[in-house]
Amino acid sequence: MKSLAKLLAGAGDVETAAAEVRAARERLTATVAEIQARAAPSHLVDETLATVRTRSAEFVETASRAARARPLLSGGILAGIALLVLRRPLWRLGYGLWRRRKETTRADSSFHP
Repeated sequence: MKSLAKLLAGAGDVETAAAEVRAARERLTATVAEIQARAAPSHLVDETLATVRTRSAEFVETASRAARARPLLSGGILAGIALLVLRRPLWRLGYGLWRRRKETTRADSSFHP
């Protein structure tokens, strides 16, 4: 009879423990759901785009302030970048004009009336 009394006396503890386990399981489930929502590709893309927008706006603002402060330097830098980007088309244009001039000069010098 004493063992039955001990068993029944511990029943309240078991119920409390079971309630704690249920609460812990619900917290864990909520945490897993939150992690899944944060790790969703669409959420990650949205966060990345927001960061890029913010940083690019800051960059543009800083660059425009610097350009207004030193317009000649900014113009020179932009011209250098343009030449760097357009070097091949400019080279082709210059070479084509040079060849055409050379051919025209040869044609003119070989013609004797």
